[in-house]
Amino acid sequence: MHSFYRLVTLFIFVCALTSCIEKTEPKFTIQGSISPLKTDYIILKQETDIERNISIIIDTIALNEEGKFYKEIKLEPHLYKLQLDDKKSVLLAFNKPQNIIVEISDFNNKNFKTTIT
Repeated sequence: MHSFYRLVTLFIFVCALTSCIEKTEPKFTIQGSISPLKTDYIILKQETDIERNISIIIDTIALNEEGKFYKEIKLEPHLYKLQLDDKKSVLLAFNKPQNIIVEISDFNNKNFKTTIT
């Protein structure tokens, strides 16, 4: 009987210890540049319903004076969108923690150039 109480005490201790361990979410890094610079920020959105064009704003990413940006963020694997201005955006698919580099040039043109690595 004494060993049963020791076993129960050990089980409770282990459960309490494992519940205190911090659970980390996957970290993603988004970086890149926009040229020529038109705004001070871009908006990261999570696409929740592509057919009905419904998305959730996740974060605002600041651009420096050279149009460069960097953001480390905890995200779940999903389809995301960088909203560059009212009409222009870039879709990004995150499936595991990774570093995404987005280079946007000729931003003045309707068909701007985008390189994603």
